[in-house]
Amino acid sequence: MRKARPGYEEDEIESEIDDYIGSRIRECRLSLHLTQEQLARALGVSFQQVQNYEKGANGISAVRLFGICKISNVSLTSMFPPEHPQGFHPQPKLLNGVERRLAPLLLLKMEEPSIQSSVILPGQIGFTGSEVNG
Repeated sequence: MRKARPGYEEDEIESEIDDYIGSRIRECRLSLHLTQEQLARALGVSFQQVQNYEKGANGISAVRLFGICKISNVSLTSMFPPEHPQGFHPQPKLLNGVERRLAPLLLLKMEEPSIQSSVILPGQIGFTGSEVNG
């Protein structure tokens, strides 16, 4: 679990969500009887990275989380807490080059319209997802 900076309540909330997502990743991995090394190999990362995701030590990108969901055959929304903690307002994460290229394809494959409509891609402020569906 990451330590929150003094006076930064938002860091604590992000850490709680990373912890929750990490525990869900672990649950999914164990339900498939996979080792951290096997999941890491399937994702193309080190087992230490999977270990850090599961402990909530590292936040996880949307693309990587989507990959875990596909491997685990679970919905993306199942990886998040049922309700956001009070005062939590998710901040958009800037995508790296690979994620930016994959994002439109992932939007097309996402089953959850509420997630599609909440994604904002760099350079597409105001993008609502309806362009993908419609």
